[in-house]
Amino acid sequence: EIDIIALKDKKLHFIEVKSVSHETSISPEDNLTPQKLKKLYKTIEVYLMSLKNEPEWQLDLACVYLNHKDKTARVKFIENIC
Repeated sequence: EIDIIALKDKKLHFIEVKSVSHETSISPEDNLTPQKLKKLYKTIEVYLMSLKNEPEWQLDLACVYLNHKDKTARVKFIENIC
């Protein structure tokens, strides 16, 4: 459910990765629906309960824009989305 869990400066970063093709009119941010956010928060909650101490944490979004024609990609990283 969570794409990446990383530790940076003693803070846990839960990172959701969303990608779209350049040909689409929908942005990666639009693909992060309220239902998906709710599932992510539940998953984060379960993960944090498994730890002895609850660290500081945040939810980040990595937006990947794919260009299949040119075989390139661009990444936009949005920290602390909620």
